[in-house]
Amino acid sequence: EDLGDGLCPAFIIYPGERAQAGRERYSDAATDGGLANYRDREIANCERVLASGDAAAMNVLLEYWYAQNNQQAVAATYKTYLEKGSDVHRLAEASAGLYTLYTEGAPGLAPDPDAALSYLSLAAKYNPEAFALRYADAMHARGSYAEAFSYYTKIAQSKAAAAKLSKEDFCEVNLKLADHYFQGRGVSENWYI
Repeated sequence: EDLGDGLCPAFIIYPGERAQAGRERYSDAATDGGLANYRDREIANCERVLASGDAAAMNVLLEYWYAQNNQQAVAATYKTYLEKGSDVHRLAEASAGLYTLYTEGAPGLAPDPDAALSYLSLAAKYNPEAFALRYADAMHARGSYAEAFSYYTKIAQSKAAAAKLSKEDFCEVNLKLADHYFQGRGVSENWYI
């Protein structure tokens, strides 16, 4: 298989830091300009493979775009995987990656709290053990008490979540549920519960 066959390699070459690896892959006589053409074809091939939902292609592109400090391309790669991918763990990874990018912002990518929250919601859907508490806390902070209450309840009733959370975090979840009942936030007020 080669570039003409649509191969997405294990890493994308680029003139400069990986020029020697590129020359070993293609030819010792490859110029920087020739390597740039090969790089462009490798990127295009990986993007085509990613469009079929391939997680390995996502990882290859992410490694390249992070090395180039191109956060817009990182976000686009994650978004493509969210649209086309099917591996739940990778979908959680892509959602969490977008949450971080839009929370913190990056060169060429402005912070967007609404987009960040949307991607955190997806991360909580795909990997509740890792992200449900963070999402519930974010919804609570925004005053979306019904949504927060729903997630706090799921966490409190989940044995898997209880096993993964520290005792302090699990206690905090129950305290927040009690506060929701006490204040009537997202649920009918009930001091006895």
